[in-house]
Amino acid sequence: MNRKIRFALSLAAGLAVLAAVGWACDLEVALHAASGVSPLWLVPLSAVYSASWLFRGLRFWKILAMQGLRKGFLDALSLELVSDLANQFVPARLGDAVKVVYLKRRDGFGLAEGVFSAVLVRVLDLAALLSLSGLCLLMLPAGSTGAGHMAAVSGAASLAVISMAALVFWLRPSLLAGLLGGPLRRLREPVLRVRNGIKGTGMAFPGLFMISCSIWVFDVMTLLIFLEALGVSLSPFETAFVLFAANLAKAVPFSPNGLGVYEGAAVLLLTSFGTPRATAFAVSVLDHAFMNLFSAALSMAALARLGLSAGDLTGLASASSREPETGGPPRESP
Repeated sequence: MNRKIRFALSLAAGLAVLAAVGWACDLEVALHAASGVSPLWLVPLSAVYSASWLFRGLRFWKILAMQGLRKGFLDALSLELVSDLANQFVPARLGDAVKVVYLKRRDGFGLAEGVFSAVLVRVLDLAALLSLSGLCLLMLPAGSTGAGHMAAVSGAASLAVISMAALVFWLRPSLLAGLLGGPLRRLREPVLRVRNGIKGTGMAFPGLFMISCSIWVFDVMTLLIFLEALGVSLSPFETAFVLFAANLAKAVPFSPNGLGVYEGAAVLLLTSFGTPRATAFAVSVLDHAFMNLFSAALSMAALARLGLSAGDLTGLASASSREPETGGPPRESP
């Protein structure tokens, strides 16, 4: 199916879910509540969410540096922003491939190393998300979330799988490569090459994990500001649990950047903590829309920083599905 048709269908599905959730939450009341939010709230929102993006840029900058690619911090931040912009239009986070292709073409960075960098960002996000979600569950009042125990078990299992795979990759990369059979055999050499390229950088991973946790903390603060603006009183741990669970829900590649899915999950969770449905819908829509629009605005500056046009970004996204693997070590950026 044509990519544009897939995107249109995915967008339509997300909008349909969003409309259904809005209808179930008394849309007129929700719109009235949202319209009462003062524009002055944009000041703290912009400051807090900007800090979240600065940590994202710092993390990617460190990931590239530990593989020998020395890029400027602003370039690393810009790459994260333009890949996020691509993710607004490509399901399943495949927009991340934009930075992989960019690094290969502009810096001679191997595709295996680029894919590892992009995947590591997502793994760190997931590990931080699951860890912080577990901490929140421990701090919530007993019985406050009906699915709490199931979520805890699922999260612990996912975190255990991630940890086991990471340990095998780090301690026994040849074993992991040997498990890659059939069509995946071609990945054996890149896996070993990437592992050999990051020898001696093990102590960087705890720092990367802490940076990832900091990113989520600032995202929670963003949601807290919207709750305060709409007069909703939730504890920081309840707010964090709502944000974490809603983001886990939107990881399902159903619509662009979880449109409709995030709002539906957030409404379900907020109402379970006693928030009126209409207010919960207003909070979820404002929070998700602000994050997407603010990131998109920053992405325009990032495109200019990297010397890319909208057409260039589209070309990188298209090329990401057909770019051949090439060997060779990365070279330093001038």
